Amino acid sequence: MSQLYFGVITLSIVVGTVFFILVLIELKTAIKALKEFLEVTESTLKPTLEELREYMRVAKDVTENVNTVADDVKVFSGSVRAIGEDMRSISRSMRFISNLIDEQGSIAAVKISGLRAGIKAGSQIVLKHFFSKKNP
Repeated sequence: MSQLYFGVITLSIVVGTVFFILVLIELKTAIKALKEFLEVTESTLKPTLEELREYMRVAKDVTENVNTVADDVKVFSGSVRAIGEDMRSISRSMRFISNLIDEQGSIAAVKISGLRAGIKAGSQIVLKHFFSKKNP
């Protein structure tokens, strides 16, 4: 009986060893296929990664340019705002000067009118006296 057990154990070891060898052969084939797949993937992935790096560099440059343009737009907007404020100030000053000129013009017109009336009245009086001295 012990030989029977010994035979069964030997047969089990031989079957296990054959199975293990078949698994190792299959594993070797799978590892070889995996290596080929990794090599193909690596050779395909390298140019893709280089393109990705280039796109990222271009995107960074575009972002920097957009930031520069945004800063320029902010400066331009501030300048336009300052020009608007200056124009408002100039408009107020012009309105003040116009009102002042209108006031001075009105005062001058009144003075000229008064001067004209005074000259007219004075000349009438002078002429009246001049002609009245000749007649008597």
